[in-house]
Amino acid sequence: MVKRRTYGTGSVTELGDGKWLLRTSHRSKEDGSRIRINKVVEAKNRKAAETLLAGMTGARVTKGRLDTWTVDRWMKHVYGNPELAPRTWEVALQYWNLYSSDALKATPLGDLHVEDIDRELDRLRNTVTRYGHPIAPKLARCGMPISGRHPM
Repeated sequence: MVKRRTYGTGSVTELGDGKWLLRTSHRSKEDGSRIRINKVVEAKNRKAAETLLAGMTGARVTKGRLDTWTVDRWMKHVYGNPELAPRTWEVALQYWNLYSSDALKATPLGDLHVEDIDRELDRLRNTVTRYGHPIAPKLARCGMPISGRHPM
């Protein structure tokens, strides 16, 4: 009997010669239509293919259940690195919590696109601090290391 997966976890099918077909689907944010993704990958075994599938869905399995990473969780994980100076991560997390939008914080990493980051940076360019000054360009980018190529 084939074990059924829960919704949103995808499927893995062996094609032979170390090739695996990974299938997943999710709903569009705009109109709710289904988006299907099929990808053929090379992996040594089923477990390696399932790891690739988990990366494809932006999720991981913890204690037998699907665990999706959001942008907020990822930022707290990155700045929770003990190798960073305490002042560095304290200030970065303070700015992240103060100025990032709730919509961006709740976005799953698998659904995050460059356009989302650009939209957030545009919003921050027009934001003023509680003292009435515009946010400094370095401050606007401090919480978004993946968008460093965009000039302020």
